[in-house]
Parts: sequence; C-alpha cells; structure tokens
Amino acid sequence: MTTSTIWTILALAALLVLIAAACDRRLIVRAYTIPSNKLHRPIRAVLLADLHGFRFGRDQATLLRMIAGQNPDIILMAGDMVDDRRRLENSMFFLREVVKIAPAYYTPGNHEFRRQDWPDLAGMAESYGVVVLSDRVEEIRIGDNAFVLAGADDTAKRRWDRNYQGDAVMEQLFVPLTDQPGYHILIGHRPDRIDQYKRYDFDLIVSGHAHGGQVRIPGLVNGLFAPQQGVFPPYTGGAYRHGNTVHVVSRGLAKPVFLPKVFIRPEVVVVKLVPEG
Repeated sequence: MTTSTIWTILALAALLVLIAAACDRRLIVRAYTIPSNKLHRPIRAVLLADLHGFRFGRDQATLLRMIAGQNPDIILMAGDMVDDRRRLENSMFFLREVVKIAPAYYTPGNHEFRRQDWPDLAGMAESYGVVVLSDRVEEIRIGDNAFVLAGADDTAKRRWDRNYQGDAVMEQLFVPLTDQPGYHILIGHRPDRIDQYKRYDFDLIVSGHAHGGQVRIPGLVNGLFAPQQGVFPPYTGGAYRHGNTVHVVSRGLAKPVFLPKVFIRPEVVVVKLVPEG
C-alpha cells in the first residue's frame, strides 16, 4: 500500500468521523449554573423545548430516563412539544409520563397554536397534571424557596384571536410582579422576543424555537439561521445575560431528517439555580 493510499484512507476515515459527529442525533445534557441572592438552597430545573413529537426510545424511555437522571425539582417546557402535523401520540404520551418525575409547567409555542385541537390537547395535558402556563402566572414553593412562574403565549395565538395583542397581555400580567417576592421565571417560546420579555422583573427567562440555528460550528459559529432572527442569529442556544436577567435558550429536542441539524444534538437542559455567595 502506497503512502498516498494510506493518506487517502485516513482522510476518508476522518471525513466519515466528522460527518457522524455533525449528524449525531443522540441526546445530550447541557447544564448552566445561575447564582441568585433570592435562593436559600439549590434548585435543579430541567428545560425542554421543541420535541415536535419525536421519539426517543420505546415509549420515550430514553428521554424520560435522562430527565429523571437529572433529579429535577421542576420541569419547564418552552413550547412546540407537539407538532402541528405529526406524531401527536408521542408527545401526549410524554406529557402524561413526565409529570411522574417532577412538577411540569408548559407554555405553548407556535406549533401548538397551529393546531385546531390545541384547546383539547391543553385540557388533556392538564388532566395528566401538567400546568399549562398560557398567558398565566403561578406562585409556588420548592422547599424554602418562593417562585413566581409565568408563561407568555406565542404570537401565533393570533390564528385563534386576530385581536390578540401579546405585548398588551404581558403588560397587564407582568407589571404587577415587580414588587412580588420570590425568584421570577418566565417561559417564552421565541428568543427573538427577548427585548419585550426583559422589560419585566424576571430573574430567569427560558426559550426554545431557534433549533440551535440549524448549523453550528463549535467555537466558531453558534448558529447559521433561525426563524425571526435570520442569518447568524444572536440567540440560538446557551445562556445570555441581560443585566440582572439570565436568558437560557434550548437548542431543542427535534431531530429532523429533511433538514438535519449540523453539530446540534437534541438536548436536555439543566438549569442549576444556586444561592449567591
């Protein structure tokens, strides 16, 4: 075997490894730690987004096992957990089972509002024990910690109500939270709406929708394109700080075949909230 042949084989092998890594569809856990002086003990929140009805193992066993392995105190779902066309049974089975792991809070995204049967599906999710935060605020306690959880509906809600004004609804719901004690969390599906979200008194904002920017080159490009953000979008995945507010964006759980993600594995996000100091 000649030297040139050996180098050709090695180059092809390296290319195959690179392609395999680029198209890896295995679940990954991605964790962020956020300190706050509003917390008395550590809290683990799992953030999920953009399942789109995909399946991870029989009866979603792989995904459910990975979530349970993070020992979450709370589960936050930032929209598009169901798809507007396909695989509804996978999504609804997941919603039924995930509440057995930890309390689950779900704010709908654009795909939920594309479905004519979304009100029925939301009712089913709540019958399972999921709290649907659809333009809604909830106060809860986890141990010694007080939390205010809020959900801002996606602008696609206009499909149901042409007069729906999301900004006005947020103003009505969220301005009164300014003087309310506790750690404030907002679930808002679209990260491109951060300029609206950060007007209000939230310590943590969680989103999805951007699908990681579709193409990622680790260390160089954190996303090539995202809906409503265009080319080289600013918010595709990771933790972003805006003053006293941290915005965590999930790259999502979807694993499309037609338009595959490149160097973007489906992810379960763990947000570790810890006392400051």
